[in-house]
Amino acid sequence: MNYFHKNLKFLLKEKNLSKIQLSKELNITRQAINDWTNNNVYPVYDNLIKLSEIFNVSIDDFLKKDLEESK
Repeated sequence: MNYFHKNLKFLLKEKNLSKIQLSKELNITRQAINDWTNNNVYPVYDNLIKLSEIFNVSIDDFLKKDLEESK
């Protein structure tokens, strides 16, 4: 199972980071973040790496682990 969209929602809330703030940091649209959190699309690899760095979570955990349950 892929947990990306659920983990992104969780990490945004945990870090008290808005979708707008994240979109500015990644230099992408807020709609792209919405698409990710709604499980419509996945980020390109470069953005996945940046997300991993921003949230200090491995890409493997981001995709394969329910981070909310792990807390």
